[in-house]
Amino acid sequence: MKRENLVSILDKAKKKYYSEGESDLSDAEYDAIEDELREIDPSNEFLKSIESKSESIWPKAKHDIPMGSLNKVQNEEQFEDWIKSLADIPNDLFVTQKLDGLSVEVKYVDGKLTQAITRGNGFIGDDITKNVLKMKGVKKNLGEDFTGSLRGEIVLFKSTWKEHFDDTKNPRNTAVGTTKRLDGFGCEMLTVLFYEAIGNLRFMHQDELFRFLKRVGLKTPYGERLKIDDVPVNVKCAHLERNKIDYDIDGLVVRINDIELFKKLGETNQRPKGAMAYKFPHEEKVTQIESISWQVGKTGRITPVANLKLVEIGGITVKRATLHNAKNVLNLGVSLGSTVVVSRRNDVIPYIEKVLLNGEQAVGIPDN
Repeated sequence: MKRENLVSILDKAKKKYYSEGESDLSDAEYDAIEDELREIDPSNEFLKSIESKSESIWPKAKHDIPMGSLNKVQNEEQFEDWIKSLADIPNDLFVTQKLDGLSVEVKYVDGKLTQAITRGNGFIGDDITKNVLKMKGVKKNLGEDFTGSLRGEIVLFKSTWKEHFDDTKNPRNTAVGTTKRLDGFGCEMLTVLFYEAIGNLRFMHQDELFRFLKRVGLKTPYGERLKIDDVPVNVKCAHLERNKIDYDIDGLVVRINDIELFKKLGETNQRPKGAMAYKFPHEEKVTQIESISWQVGKTGRITPVANLKLVEIGGITVKRATLHNAKNVLNLGVSLGSTVVVSRRNDVIPYIEKVLLNGEQAVGIPDN
C-alpha cells in the first residue's frame, strides 16, 4: 500500500479517536498499519505527530513543555531490543499503568491550580479548566510551594460507568465526551490520575516523584520500581489482573528511573528514548452471529446486541457483543449467521471488529 494511503487511513482514524473517543480501526489494526508505515518510511512526518487536527469550540492554550507520545513494544523481544538501544543504562526502571483515558496538563502557581489543558497536538490543547475543577482527584491547592505542570489522565471508573452510563459504548468514549461538554454535566463523575510533575521542585528518581504526588493528596495509578528482567513478568501479571482494576489500562509504561539520565537520553520524533509503552496483546477470535436482540436503555436509546456462538477470548467465554446502533449494523454488513471477528477491547468489552463471511438471513431492523 502507498505511504499516502497509509497516512490517510491513520489520520482519519486518529482524528475520530481524539475528537469522538472512537475509531474506525481496532487497536490491533491501527498498530499494524502504523508499523507498516514506519517500516517503509520511518521519517514520515505523520509518525512525529501526536494528535490529528480537529476542530473544537473550547478556547486554546499552550503547553509550557510539549506533551509528547511514547513509542511502543508489544512483546518481550521488542522490549529487549529497546533496552539494548539504550546501551549501558542502570538496572533500575519505574513502571506505571498505561491509562486508557484523556491526557491532561494541570498547571499550578505557588501550589494553586491555574489552568488545565488537553494534550491536543502536543503544543496547544483545549483549555478545559472549569470542567477539570469538578473532577475527582484534583486539588485546587496542593499545600506546597509547587509551580509547574502536573500531567495525568482523565478516566471514568468502570463501576461509575455501569451505574450511570451503561447505555454508552465504553468508559473511555464517555470520559472524552463528558470532559468536553460545555455545561460540564457529569464531570464530577470523572477522575484524574496523575503520573508526572515538571516544575520548580527537583526529583532525582521517578519513584520519588510519585511519592510527592501522593504526599500532596493526588490520585495516581499503580507505580513500582523494577529491575529490567522483572518487567516482562510484571506485564504478564498486569494483563491477567487488569479486569480487577476499576479503570481501563492497555499496558504498562516503562521509564528509566533516574530522571537526569532520562532527560539526557533525549527524544526522537517528540518521543522520549528513555520511556516505552509496553502494550498488552490484543486477542481476536472468529465466531458466528446466531441472532440479534434489540434493547432499550435508560435514556430510550435502542441498541442491537449480537448473540454469538460461544467463543473464549482471553480466558473469558463471550456470548454477546453490542452492535451499538442500526447504522453500525448496516455499515458492518451484519446478517444472521455472519462469520465475524470478535475481540474484547481492553480485555473488557466484546466488540465485533469486522464481518468475514455474510450469513443467509438479513437483519430485521425495528421501525416502531
